[in-house]
Amino acid sequence: MLMNDRLKFDMGFETDPDGEVGASLEESASWGWLRIAVDGTNLCQHVANSQVSDRVHWYLLPLLEWFVENWDSLLHETKLPASFIEPMSARQGFSNFIPYRSNDNETIALPDDSEDDEDTVFEWWERHAIRASAQGGILPDVFFRRSLNQIEVSWGHTRVEAAPNDLRFLAPAGQALLEPKQTAHCLYKAIKQAVDELCQRVPNNPRLSSLYTAVTRLNEPRSLQRAAWIAGIGKSMEESEALLLRLGEDLAQKYKELIIPPNEELVISHAPAAVLMFGSLSPSVGEHDVQALLAILKDTVGSAVEGHRLPLIRYQAMKSNAWQQGYILANLARKEMGVSETRYKVDLDKLFTRNGIEKKDVRLSDFKIRAVAICGQGLRPVVAFNRSSKHNESDPGLRFTLAHELCHLLFDEEEGVPLAVASGPWAPASIEKRANAFAAMFLMPENACRTLLDRYRKNGKVDQKVISNIAATFGTGKLATLRHLCNLGLIDNDEVSFVEEELTN
Repeated sequence: MLMNDRLKFDMGFETDPDGEVGASLEESASWGWLRIAVDGTNLCQHVANSQVSDRVHWYLLPLLEWFVENWDSLLHETKLPASFIEPMSARQGFSNFIPYRSNDNETIALPDDSEDDEDTVFEWWERHAIRASAQGGILPDVFFRRSLNQIEVSWGHTRVEAAPNDLRFLAPAGQALLEPKQTAHCLYKAIKQAVDELCQRVPNNPRLSSLYTAVTRLNEPRSLQRAAWIAGIGKSMEESEALLLRLGEDLAQKYKELIIPPNEELVISHAPAAVLMFGSLSPSVGEHDVQALLAILKDTVGSAVEGHRLPLIRYQAMKSNAWQQGYILANLARKEMGVSETRYKVDLDKLFTRNGIEKKDVRLSDFKIRAVAICGQGLRPVVAFNRSSKHNESDPGLRFTLAHELCHLLFDEEEGVPLAVASGPWAPASIEKRANAFAAMFLMPENACRTLLDRYRKNGKVDQKVISNIAATFGTGKLATLRHLCNLGLIDNDEVSFVEEELTN
């Protein structure tokens, strides 16, 4: 049994019940069971033929080969297919994608605005979904992928073709973010132990000998190639690797740590700032945007004493959802940063200046990126907002963007590890939703919302004028204000629908 504090990856071999019928010698020797648990949740527990089992049974050799073949992608590839619209996890994105492709086994056309072809998405699925290795067996619907400096594991139940009618995996759909090094070592030890045992069971087998060599090579440092998976710039990993190498060589020595990661075995535990930033950009990011953002990143290099004056806000990890986290952190940040309770419109320019945050603008060809947040040891905290984004065209929209990035600066930096994240549809959905909630509550605290609602509402009614007055007082957008009041439970859905129709007509 191999585990760390949060991940348990457990397997064992048994006698093949079919006695090598329909399987090769090495596959038959690999018949056994698998159990995966995350934070105490057994992802393999299922019911089939009216019986509950805590394990899945099948030939494990294809699974072992799959993990080894896709190792770098599983632990480093950050990019989700562009057709996955704001998914909370890799599995959810693929599950939402599936209905567009098939219905009762009948293939249907992709939407006209799809940014991926079907082959691209399923090639991605083959690199990240454990079921891609099933080869006729029943395996849990579990995905592994990189999310900034963490490993995302996501799971749920999806029907398995030709399985018993009552088959169901019992773990509720969910996800967890795990520490890379612990996760990699847990997986590696389990895989290595299993391969060693198979080689003893079937000695001198070419397929197993090849797998043994491949497992051993996972320990060889290849940080540049792994960084290329995280960055995901260019049309291929080879192109991404070449670009990272060129950027690293072009930069002065003191900037190289922003591009080239240190050599580590098995996994890059903490990616350099530029690699993280590129990883949260569009899968089709262009050379112009890479160079523009790299120039900003280079310009932020400075001593922590001179530039990094952000307040150290300590908080405990929360199990609440992203929106609740954002609200809690916004109230904490207002208090710690001395934002007056009586001042309705937060002066973000003064707040940024007082805390050593530099505000820059950049014009990117990718209009879906709202801004980039950069901070960390040796870097001046910077928010670079994208003038090409429609969200930043108005003062209320830009204020929301700046507050959103403030959340990243205050709460998404790991100790001693630079942060560089581009806010847009390719950044991790969980931290983006949290930052959106933070921005809403930071700019529009609940008590102030109640006061203003009581001040402007006449005869108990909420209309366009009420919302416009509140939005003008806070310096926020009308629709953003309306939805925030609804999320706080201060107005109901009928009022929202009525006012939204007024505002949009």
